[in-house]
Parts: sequence; structure tokens; C-alpha cells
Amino acid sequence: MHDLGTLKGDLNSVATGINDAGQIVGNSFGAGSHPFIHQGGIKTRLPLLPGAESSAANDINNQGWVVGMAFFSSSPVQGWVYDGTAVYNLNQVLTNFDPRYVVQSARGIADNGQIAVEVIDNQTHRDLGAVLVPAK
Repeated sequence: MHDLGTLKGDLNSVATGINDAGQIVGNSFGAGSHPFIHQGGIKTRLPLLPGAESSAANDINNQGWVVGMAFFSSSPVQGWVYDGTAVYNLNQVLTNFDPRYVVQSARGIADNGQIAVEVIDNQTHRDLGAVLVPAK
């Protein structure tokens, strides 16, 4: 076992995903949840979506893309993807997506870019599993 530790100032952490290069994603907890990537003994805090109070990383693929969910005080939980340089709200980058659905959490990401998500149907208020497929 190798203790990943926490981000500075936090008390607890959890690992949630690992890729073939040994990059590990997880969350560090103190005053909220803070997503990180651990690589080569160094933890790097991932950026938050604009306006988010905290966030959680759920998975990483072999390209180093990370998916997760962001928590806001004034709006629903939102799913996101991080491409190594910037974090994107999945609800703002989707095309051909019925607006009655809101991506609340991105749970897993495949090497081909497909993302397993949890969505809420705002008409029926049901939680649904779905897969987002990248546009060609």
C-alpha cells in the first residue's frame, strides 16, 4: 500500500481512478472536496468549474482526461471533463442533447472518449444512466 496523502490543509483523501501510466485521481477533503491528480509522488489540484464551491474527480483515462462532478450552492450538481489544460461543464459543451436532461455526474471515461454519466430528467425527476459519445 502507498499512502497518497492529502492536499495541503485537508484531513482525508480517497483514490477513485487510475490509468495505465500510473496517474491516479482522487479527492482530498477538508472544507469541501478537492479533486487531484497524483503522478510521480506529486499531487496536483484540479481546477474547479467557474462558480463551483467544491468538486470530485471520479475517473481518468489513458490520455489523462479526468471526469467528475462539481457542487454549487445555487444550482444543481454538474458533470465535468478535464482535458489536461482546462475543465469543461458537460452541460455546456454537449450537442444533440435534449435540454430536459442535466448531466449531474461523469462517472467514467474510456480511452475513446466515451463518458458514462448520471443524468436527471427534469420532466420526470428520475435519475438515469447514459453514455456520452464524442462527435466525430
